[in-house]
Order: sequence, then C-alpha cells, then structure tokens
Amino acid sequence: MATFVWNTTSTSNWNNANGWNNGVASGNGNNASINQGGVTLTSNQNIGNLTVNNGALFLNTAGQTLSINNANGLLTLNGTGGNGQININAAATLTTVGLSMLGGNFNMNAGTFTVTNNAAFNGGAANFSGGTFNGGGTVTVAGGTLNLSGASVGMGAVTVSSGNFNQSAGTANVGATVVNGTGNFKISNGTFNPAPTA
Repeated sequence: MATFVWNTTSTSNWNNANGWNNGVASGNGNNASINQGGVTLTSNQNIGNLTVNNGALFLNTAGQTLSINNANGLLTLNGTGGNGQININAAATLTTVGLSMLGGNFNMNAGTFTVTNNAAFNGGAANFSGGTFNGGGTVTVAGGTLNLSGASVGMGAVTVSSGNFNQSAGTANVGATVVNGTGNFKISNGTFNPAPTA
C-alpha cells in the first residue's frame, strides 16, 4: 500500500505527477492526502482512501469520476479557519464507501456524490445546492451541518443527534429519520419524505 501526499501549496491537476510525492495518486489499495494547496480532477481516477486536510479538491469538469473504492474506502474531510474544501461544480461524479466529515466545507452545486455505506457529518458544513446526493447507508449528523438547498437527495436511515440539518429547497427521500439529543432539524421549504420522528 502506497501513500500519496499533495506536496505543493498551489492548485494543479490530479494527474500532475510533480504535485504528488510519489507520482500520480492512483490504485484502490492506496491512500492519498491533500493537506495543502488544491487538486483539480481532470481525468477519471480511483484511490483506496482520500483525506482532505486543509487543502482543497475540485471536480470542475463534466463527465469525470473520482472513485474511492477500497472495500472500506473512506473519504475524510477536515479543515480549520476556512480551509479544507471539497467542491463539485460540474456534472462530475464522486463515489466513496464511507464519508467522515470532521471540519471544512463540502460544496456541491452540480454532479453526483454517492456514499454507499455510512456518511458522518461530525463537523464543518456540507452545502448541497444542486446535483444529486445518494447516501445509501446510514447518515448521521453529530456536530456538523448538512444544508440541502436544491440537490436531489436519497438517503438511508438518518440520525440527527447534534449539529444542524437544514432543508430549504429540493426533494429528499429517506429511510427512517430520528432527531434526538441536541440535534436541530429544520425544513423551511422543499419536500422531505417521510417526516422525522423524535
């Protein structure tokens, strides 16, 4: 298993071998980390696990796919002070087995984001204003913020135990939804099916 680390403070294409410490990050048995600067997806790529710590990931080109496809593939987003970003700005696709959001900002205004197992929004803010979010397994909000403001959303079981779940537009079809603890759940507009239980 190899580990690829983005080693420049500038923003460049994923397939820029000079941007990574070990050549272009690829392979579903390998790991990649973006701890600074920014990486823009310009061709289809796959990686076992991806961590975005204070750096940025951009999916700006329609038709491109980034697959985090280890058997237990995990996408981790963490950032402080406005750093740590994932941005889906075009009809591109980001797929992962699991999501662990601990900080930073995840912005999607187009494209498709799919989590096949568990998605945990434990910090930072996810803002899905367009595109499609498929949360096929469990979705938990426990300290972070999940804002749905126009995306088409399908999720499995949803639990909001702390942090904020807000929907202001779009349609969300989910499994059983439970709000407990100090969790804040607000639907100001849009369609949410079925209604949550306390």
